[in-house]
Amino acid sequence: MREIMYDAIYKNEKTHWWYCARREIVLSLLDLSLENMRKLKMIDFGCGTGAMLETLSEFGEVTGVDFSDKALEYCKSKFDGKLLQVNLNEKILLEDKYDIAVAMDVLEHLDDDYTGLCNMKNALINGGNLIITVPAFMFMWSAHDDNNFHKRRYTAKNLKQLLLKAGFEIKYLSYYNFWIFPIVAFLRVFFNLFKFNKNSEAENKKSNKFVNGLLYRIFKSEKLFVSRNISLPFGVSLITVAKKPNL
Repeated sequence: MREIMYDAIYKNEKTHWWYCARREIVLSLLDLSLENMRKLKMIDFGCGTGAMLETLSEFGEVTGVDFSDKALEYCKSKFDGKLLQVNLNEKILLEDKYDIAVAMDVLEHLDDDYTGLCNMKNALINGGNLIITVPAFMFMWSAHDDNNFHKRRYTAKNLKQLLLKAGFEIKYLSYYNFWIFPIVAFLRVFFNLFKFNKNSEAENKKSNKFVNGLLYRIFKSEKLFVSRNISLPFGVSLITVAKKPNL
């Protein structure tokens, strides 16, 4: 990711509709996977500038993992827990084992997403859960993907295959960011077709208060489907809960 993107994320991730709604949707799955348990050990892979670390800290002990020096510096300004600088493209073995792991829009950044998933699985206890979000559909590729140094976007089929190959059991898999998909898909295809180089930093900027609030409520409403394990047929992104098998 270009370093300037971390500045934009840090400035806006507490108020921007996409980040706020995504956190709530992920938390709805976290509650599902915790099965009403609390104070568990959790790890946030690709913790970025740290907003999710703050949120997860309400549920237990949290460790943050990122490759970027700048991201970790931002995390230190708001989070006093354990932080690790790790390259998920390389095989790693962490000292601790965790009950829950989250990886929010991380896999698409990795040259070797399979090794990254194996690292995440190795960090979990047997029976532990991994919650993942990734961007969907290669035809949706845009300047936003370029500026964030994405390697790929996923379909439900190839994400499922990757998770199974890495040895996970899939508890839930769905597209999400469903309601605005037709608009976003049209705009992405339009910009690509006519070679418009839209500045992706605009996607991290908060809209006016009314539009930001409206988009937040629209996206957040998908929590009703996700929290009930209802799979949506398409969306801008994918979300899944994968379990490390009990041995």
